[in-house]
Amino acid sequence: MKWRKVMAFSLAASMIAGQAVSAAPAAEAASESALQTQADSKSNTNASYTDPWTKTAVPNQAAKVTSDVDKTKFTHKEWTGETYTDVDGNQVKAADVYGINTEQASTFATTNVVYDSVEKAIKGAKDYDKAASKYVQFLTGKDQADWSLVVLQNQALAQGDAYKDFYKTDYKATTNDWKTNLQLPCSWTRQGFDFSIYTNVTMPWQSKYDSNVSAPNAPANYNPVGLYRKTFKVTDDMKAANGRVYLSFQGVESSYYVYVNGKEVGYSEDSYSPHSFDITDYLTTDGSDNLLAVEVHKFCDGTWMEDQDMYYDGGIFRDVYLYSAPLVHIQDYKVETDLDENYENATMKLNVTVANASKAAAEGYKVDVRLYDQDGKMFVNDMTMDLDTVPAADGDTDGSVSTAGSKLVLSPELWSAETPNLYTMVLSLYDSKTGTYMGSVSQQLDSVRSSLQNQK
Repeated sequence: MKWRKVMAFSLAASMIAGQAVSAAPAAEAASESALQTQADSKSNTNASYTDPWTKTAVPNQAAKVTSDVDKTKFTHKEWTGETYTDVDGNQVKAADVYGINTEQASTFATTNVVYDSVEKAIKGAKDYDKAASKYVQFLTGKDQADWSLVVLQNQALAQGDAYKDFYKTDYKATTNDWKTNLQLPCSWTRQGFDFSIYTNVTMPWQSKYDSNVSAPNAPANYNPVGLYRKTFKVTDDMKAANGRVYLSFQGVESSYYVYVNGKEVGYSEDSYSPHSFDITDYLTTDGSDNLLAVEVHKFCDGTWMEDQDMYYDGGIFRDVYLYSAPLVHIQDYKVETDLDENYENATMKLNVTVANASKAAAEGYKVDVRLYDQDGKMFVNDMTMDLDTVPAADGDTDGSVSTAGSKLVLSPELWSAETPNLYTMVLSLYDSKTGTYMGSVSQQLDSVRSSLQNQK
């Protein structure tokens, strides 16, 4: 028996949640030619390379308009696991409903934000500091300790006369069980409500209240419901993107309904995954005096899938923030690289998807790709990805287009547990026709993964 060390240079740090894209044969041939040219140059960087954009002010463009702001979107049966009639008159299984009006899964809709400069993008990735971007506004944290919350034992109580209108802008509490000036994120069991439940192999249902709960149904008698309220003003920095405004929930246990200014926005499940909502057309005209209301259910039909050895608490336990972006922006990306046979150089392959939330097609856009080392020194530059015309938004749906490219990375520092070398990748979108910078996204990347294979 012998051991062989296998090393794969893996800059894979993100996932494309949308449509997979492969490069056209002509593009692949061009990429191969470029790789050979770079290999001959013996350098990852072009010393004379400069920012390919000359303007940083995001232009005003005509944006799509959400058509269903005033529409009733949910029935409050989405969490139950039961079969019910939805707002459109269709018979649906609640177990098949895990999101209403959420943004389609992508890096932009889950974890990434757009930065207003390359420097801020580097800082954001290295320091895990999304707030470095002026297009991000946190609604949680020490300076946002003005949330109000009440927790009721079940939905029937939460829909009683004293609470049923909690999401409306003119709602006035008539009971003394509300707590105010609370700081989030925090499970509500740590704020004086309800109690924690620990389970290992059994479901967390409380038999004192609910017996014989069968899959995929959620319990109805003991299933605490938290009602949250918070007011906010959209900052001028957020507005500087001249684009859409999104609301991100990074973690809520276990299902929740979202309202802005008394209107139904959407619904989501999956406690440990981030979800976002486009709230642009729900906001007040000047961005001030907005009301966010959230109805959270401790259990839902999805709890059957999430059950494991853990505590159950309930509530908004991860950050909530607003983020904006220019109407044309990077929506998704996937990056991966492979070391050569000598473990010296690697080919970096990249797929990028760009979205367009404007009413006009976007032409002449490009993506600038760079890698920075741990000291902030540019390690790779002079990689540009051309985009085909990005279609205009069709109703509420953004237009989008994807592109693929590759670049040879010479002599990357390899990652190991002893020397965890990390690079920062920055993808910047710009309009090559006008020279306008449209923002950057970024992420730290590991450069190598090592494993041992047992080979006979």
